[in-house]
Amino acid sequence: MGLVGLLYVGAVLFINGLLLLGAVEARSAAPINLFVGACRSSRRRS
Repeated sequence: MGLVGLLYVGAVLFINGLLLLGAVEARSAAPINLFVGACRSSRRRS
């Protein structure tokens, strides 16, 4: 899960960069941000 997790985090950083540039709407970026945040949080607990 380590390398896949880094891939997800990289995708989120890329999408958030597009969000800051105005190329992506916040409502479109929210699901992947929440998904990766939940995955990373559940991984830290175990």
